[in-house]
Amino acid sequence: MKEFDDLYDELMQSSEDQDKEKSSHPTDLTKDLFEETKEDPTGADRVDDDLYKELIGDSANSYQLDKIDNLYDEIMEIPDAAPIPETDLETFAEPVLLGMRKRSLEAKLAEPFSPSASLVTLHPASDCPRTTFELKELDYLGLVGIPAQCDLSQETVTEMVETFGGRTEEVEVPVNQKIEAGIFCHSSSLSSRFQYIFFPYSSIRFRYQTRLIGEILVDSGLVTKQVLQEVLANQQKMRSLRIGQILAKRANLDVETIETALRKAWRDHPEDKKVLAGEILVQAGLATSEQVEEALKIQKNLRKKKIGDMLIEQGHVDEDQVYSALAVKFRKSFVKLQDVVPADEASSALPRELVLKLKVFPLSIDNGRLILATANPEMRIISDILHKELSCPFELVVAAPTQLKSAIIRKYSN
Repeated sequence: MKEFDDLYDELMQSSEDQDKEKSSHPTDLTKDLFEETKEDPTGADRVDDDLYKELIGDSANSYQLDKIDNLYDEIMEIPDAAPIPETDLETFAEPVLLGMRKRSLEAKLAEPFSPSASLVTLHPASDCPRTTFELKELDYLGLVGIPAQCDLSQETVTEMVETFGGRTEEVEVPVNQKIEAGIFCHSSSLSSRFQYIFFPYSSIRFRYQTRLIGEILVDSGLVTKQVLQEVLANQQKMRSLRIGQILAKRANLDVETIETALRKAWRDHPEDKKVLAGEILVQAGLATSEQVEEALKIQKNLRKKKIGDMLIEQGHVDEDQVYSALAVKFRKSFVKLQDVVPADEASSALPRELVLKLKVFPLSIDNGRLILATANPEMRIISDILHKELSCPFELVVAAPTQLKSAIIRKYSN
């Protein structure tokens, strides 16, 4: 490990020296991450400006300014939609879009939708032979209004939600929403009248915030913008290291010697321009096949380095903090497994071979839902396999990989 670290330090220093020769102005790698929101491309600002000019004209006299004040007062006095009285339930017929695994169906509700209820009740219709659907049967439910038990007035985050039925939607979800059966959100799309969507938990294949993990760590105060910029810069250098640079260090050769050999080979033999650099260097006697193979492994590992792992290795944060932020991004709970005693009924719900294959750890069963810990919430394949293999609903929570490995060994080793 020390040898790998020494190699990494030498490569980083070599890369930094080359960067200094190319430019004295380092790239701000987090420009897109932290830049202010740009002007609305839809032209909404221009429409507001036109309305303003129309109201005040060329000269801002008091009469025209009064018109603006009156318009503002009128808008503010528009009452909120009143709840539907119980006496009107018989005539209630709000349009609704039922999303199922293979098709969608427009219908009309026979009573207001409630996420705490297990059923959706519809008015009879010729194209829909049933009048009730269980929430767990649906991929999603599209609504034209906000149910009484839901609230979208609080702070929201932008998420991407994918369902097992194949729907992918960008939505706005309240940060602290707590609904037992699923999530209620507002669609970011303006192309449908069903602007509000309810996703049952049983239908959600994958969901995540659009914020990057580095941004979440900065927003939570765990790292500074400066530290994040430095680590991102190092990550970019690691990912851009060429096989020749790595081989130069492993074979005790000058980088320029390696680069000269490669340029000469591609210049003198243009028909072999697709030949890999490692093969050229082996043929030129500058490296052995074993050195090339080792260098390729090092290059692969460097390119796979995640920003969270680098922050942990450099001591800026600990493992729990990074994986807690990862749980925030993927909208899951974070658990410390050393504080949890797994329930026997949960352990028996998932075969041992699946536990070891997926690297998940059954924790408990909550209201019929199997709770499992994972250190890889970004891997869709885990949800896909569990959805296929389990006969009950499930929920993934996030745990630190060191704790997860220890828990699996304690429970399942022979």
